Amino acid sequence: GPLGFGAEVRLACQTKVSGDLKLRRLVLDETDLAITSQLAKSSIGRSGEAKTIAVLFCDIREFTSLSQRLSPYDLMYVLNRYFFQMADAIERNGGQVEKFIGDAIMAIFGIDDAPDAPLRAVKAATDMLDAADRMKPYMKSLYDQDFEVGIGLHYGEAVIGTISGGREEKLAAIGETVNIASRVEAANKEAGTRLLISEALY
Repeated sequence: GPLGFGAEVRLACQTKVSGDLKLRRLVLDETDLAITSQLAKSSIGRSGEAKTIAVLFCDIREFTSLSQRLSPYDLMYVLNRYFFQMADAIERNGGQVEKFIGDAIMAIFGIDDAPDAPLRAVKAATDMLDAADRMKPYMKSLYDQDFEVGIGLHYGEAVIGTISGGREEKLAAIGETVNIASRVEAANKEAGTRLLISEALY
């Protein structure tokens, strides 16, 4: 509009009333206040918008077996080493780690509307496979364990926004595109591959 606000901003004065309505305060209690307060925290993203993005899922093959064979200390040491290298590959290629889920990583590319998001996602994936290959001799010599990962990529529309639970604000991507990317990753097991991409991303 003329005020130059982003598409995610809604002004109450723009509301057009066409019938009976009820009003209520947006901030009702301490929880509402904590969630909505913009004081003393920097926003890491938008309140909610649809974007076409590339979504990457990666997980460790036979992780349950691996976690049972390693001591708790060694397991966390290996995971932190793995996550550090994978997140580095993602961020170097312009992606953002959306979450770690156990041994799995979800990342997104293109929230900056970059047209080459699918290409950057593929480059990140190949860099991640290189990092996994570098971990193989390390895992074999220290723990006598094989080490392999599977990666899946999909491209499509998702809702991007920030989720606030407690004191931490986190970027989130939600929608069917995310679910499909997860299923593409899982299909590596049946296909006997390490990296699969969807037709939409291709």
